[in-house]
Amino acid sequence: MKLTNNEIKLIKKLKDKKYRKSEGLFLVEGSKLCEEVLNADYEIKYTITSNEFKYNDFPNICVVDYEVIKTISTTDTPQDIVCVVHIPHKPY
Repeated sequence: MKLTNNEIKLIKKLKDKKYRKSEGLFLVEGSKLCEEVLNADYEIKYTITSNEFKYNDFPNICVVDYEVIKTISTTDTPQDIVCVVHIPHKPY
């Protein structure tokens, strides 16, 4: 799967709370947290990675250059996986 420039721009906007809320998505970074999201049955919209073979059990894999991951990431030293996850709806 390939990410378009518009999708990358949307993912970058998810760093801001107002966009996370309006889009109903949030970012999860790092292999451990992404594994936890996968095991908790959250709906993963994109799995963005620079290493598709290491994370082949994730859904919707988008292989990108590490430079793209650096622009998407909110950390100073990003890992090689970022998941874009749907915010679960809370029953009231």
